[in-house]
Amino acid sequence: MTENIFQQALASEYSDILEHAVTHNYLVCIPNQSSLSDRTITRRFIMDHMIKPSPYVENLFQTMTGKNLLIKNDEIKSHIGYIHKFALQIIKEENAHDPQGRVYKQVFVTAPLDDNPNKCAMLKPEPIYKFYSAKEYIGFLHFAVEDSEAAFMFAQAFVQHFNNSYIIFKQFAKETYNKVKSGLNDLKCLVLKIEQLKEAITNPSIMQNVCEMVESNILYDIYDKLFLHMIEFHEEQESQLWACCDRIMSDLYATKLGIDRDLDGIKFKESAELLGTLNVYRTPWEKMEVLCKLAGTIDKECKKHLEKNNPRKAEKWETSADQYFPLLIYLISLHKPEHLQVHLTFITEFSICSGTSGQQRYHLTNFLAAIHTILNNEGVL
Repeated sequence: MTENIFQQALASEYSDILEHAVTHNYLVCIPNQSSLSDRTITRRFIMDHMIKPSPYVENLFQTMTGKNLLIKNDEIKSHIGYIHKFALQIIKEENAHDPQGRVYKQVFVTAPLDDNPNKCAMLKPEPIYKFYSAKEYIGFLHFAVEDSEAAFMFAQAFVQHFNNSYIIFKQFAKETYNKVKSGLNDLKCLVLKIEQLKEAITNPSIMQNVCEMVESNILYDIYDKLFLHMIEFHEEQESQLWACCDRIMSDLYATKLGIDRDLDGIKFKESAELLGTLNVYRTPWEKMEVLCKLAGTIDKECKKHLEKNNPRKAEKWETSADQYFPLLIYLISLHKPEHLQVHLTFITEFSICSGTSGQQRYHLTNFLAAIHTILNNEGVL
């Protein structure tokens, strides 16, 4: 059988990765040849397909790039470290030999294991209903939940309470919102009685979807008003932040931030456009998704810039945490995204779902730290 382009690259250009994988008992995952037509086989791409079982958690595997996968019943599912979720089928497993004659296991899969949304991947539909108004949601509870009269009265009182309280928002907004947030815990308990959502008790991802469902269907129309008031509250802080950004950019070379010299002059146009979508989304969890996607966009733009200045470095480039933070400061200072501080405060203060993932906390913390660093010029100039 003819080797596909992944196997050819692994055996020739990236034989050192294969050597490391065999020495340290990694499994080698090989994507189906037909799924590789639009892929560039880079060092990082190869490392995404070297996986090793966790000694502590059953069915959990880690790639050489630090991402986590779940393997069970001939299915590989993305877990921690992936922005774009997927579930792939294992086609077959077989033993192979490296040039030294050592045996290792090859696992053939239907599509690549990289964090790329353009793949043919199976995902089971989430058992979450979508509603378009508070009344529609109340009606659903009335007919679907045990003790429906209590559910109907609770949901109706909840909507009325929040709307009435909003009249005096400027003075009591935070206190009122905390009361609503507390009331939502009871509402979640009612939602969990719905037959289709029983799995949510043990499945954190579905529990988060329940929280998002409550946000998007009951609070969706409130968020615009919340956000407009917050813009007023942050006008002075935003002016101060942009003044600091101007000072940084007026006397700045990329290397002063600790950025690789070959990235000097990078424009980050695509990343700035992505940050601009923060103004399009209403809910905190939608805005949080934008922050999580930004790291991938920054990495992609760095590689494009390096392909012109230093092609050899571009091939091996990986945006490490040490590089990402100064690049984030540079991006913010260069483009000054509108209402950035408001968005970050909005996510921090008004996100109902408390089960924020480690990845989300990482990206939010990086943004907050970048703003603090710019305002205080710590280690910048």
